[in-house]
Amino acid sequence: MKKLLSVLALMSVMFLGNVAQAQEYTDVAPNHWAYNYVNVLSKQGVVVGYPDGTFRPDNNITRAEFATMTIKALHQDKAAVNAETSFSDVKRDHWAYDMIQKASYFDLVKGNGDGSFGPEYCVSRAQVISIVMNALCLPELTPEQARAILAKSYTDYNDVPDWIVVQTAKAEKLGILVKSPTNPKSVDANAAASRAEVSAFLQNMMEMVKLYPNNKLAPKYGEGIVLSPTYNDGNIVTIPAGTVISLKLSECVSSQKTQTGQLFLSKTPNNYISKEKYLLLCQDDKVLGQVMDVDKALWFIRNGKLVLRTKNIKTHNNQTAAFHALGTVKPEFKTKWEKFYRAIIKHAKVEIQDGGCFNVTLLKPVKVDVTTGTIVEDCCKK
Repeated sequence: MKKLLSVLALMSVMFLGNVAQAQEYTDVAPNHWAYNYVNVLSKQGVVVGYPDGTFRPDNNITRAEFATMTIKALHQDKAAVNAETSFSDVKRDHWAYDMIQKASYFDLVKGNGDGSFGPEYCVSRAQVISIVMNALCLPELTPEQARAILAKSYTDYNDVPDWIVVQTAKAEKLGILVKSPTNPKSVDANAAASRAEVSAFLQNMMEMVKLYPNNKLAPKYGEGIVLSPTYNDGNIVTIPAGTVISLKLSECVSSQKTQTGQLFLSKTPNNYISKEKYLLLCQDDKVLGQVMDVDKALWFIRNGKLVLRTKNIKTHNNQTAAFHALGTVKPEFKTKWEKFYRAIIKHAKVEIQDGGCFNVTLLKPVKVDVTTGTIVEDCCKK
């Protein structure tokens, strides 16, 4: 029975996502109070409906489902998380394991005192408020200030649990506290949240996280070499194909000694940043490559040449991702006489010493989540 519930939960979050984008739900009419919230999030794939074309706005959702929706709303479903949190009731084979791990990493969720998470329990309005507000960084309030704020609009302000009263007041101040459709004068902190309410909370959070992200969700900035142009889509910045990037070799390669097919290791010599100073690649990120072609320098025949192609990059956050770029290294001449001499008589070899730099051109775009430094790998596949 538990396995069946898990499968149904997975279907409710993931199944028929494309259908939800292509049609409106039969049970969420344009005059429904949550129509716009549901519509927007459906188009973005954050919430999805059921196979029969309904959304079931009054249904409740589980904590696992809400953690998944929140990570999707924050566009962090591709984030690489190295530090894991152990919950006694969320094993690796749980359908929402990865999303719950991400939600924990970004400081959105916490477990219970006994080490459990309660993934199949219905998420309450208080828990929704907590997770939504954990995505934000705002000035502190005292509990007394918080209850005074809530007292202006809600009759049950004294019934809001102590652990959530400050975050509830912060949500009210920002205008993102979703009122209970059945009792707008009540916070209803302990009531189970409906799918419609969750949609409204998430849409409000998505707008506010642009202004007040928590430390882990905030873009990371730095100084370094500016790559231009780059293209921004929220927290995802794309380094387009055709961008030239300099790399520093960690070993010597030579047209006279290096063999075709030989692997080489290099690293980024500096930080690479966008014009907004978003940190895209960090100094000393490791780049693995392969020698694709070698022309040995021969007297009276030809100058040397090396063709180097990169394969993947290991970033500062320990992620290994595809990184496709190509560089052709040829001799450089200081004078026209040297160029002529090398072209006719003694042809020049090519050699890059350990610590020497060479340029490569990206063959495929690289998309970087600037909140985590994660490369969105599915955009870099062969």
